[in-house]
Amino acid sequence: MDYCRYSASPVGRHVLALHGIGERRGSRTTLCVPRFKVINHIQDCADDYRQLDRVYIPQDMLAARDGSIVDLATPGPPGLRQTLQAMLDSLSRCCLRRAGCRKYWPDARLKMETSVICVLAERLVKLLRARDPFVR
Repeated sequence: MDYCRYSASPVGRHVLALHGIGERRGSRTTLCVPRFKVINHIQDCADDYRQLDRVYIPQDMLAARDGSIVDLATPGPPGLRQTLQAMLDSLSRCCLRRAGCRKYWPDARLKMETSVICVLAERLVKLLRARDPFVR
């Protein structure tokens, strides 16, 4: 999450600034939550481990489900799939909590754009639930 915070969040702050929205309560956190970055990491986690030796899955979450990093090399371990589901659950809750904050934004275009982004994020989460990125 620290990586995402420093790569995705600055982009969100710049977008809000372009729309004249400062650091008001609720505005910054809604757009700056790095949902797409996390979704991207989840969908690429097996390839990134195999090809780049990078691990984006929280090791504590994996260990709590009797999984380990080496599970990323072979598809199918239940602990890995359970960890993925827990990560997706967290993303879904985050999307739902954040969606209501848009009502405070004065710019209708930004409201529409972020609505589309939230819908797209939810679709990607559903696809990741249905299509195991460790297998495909």
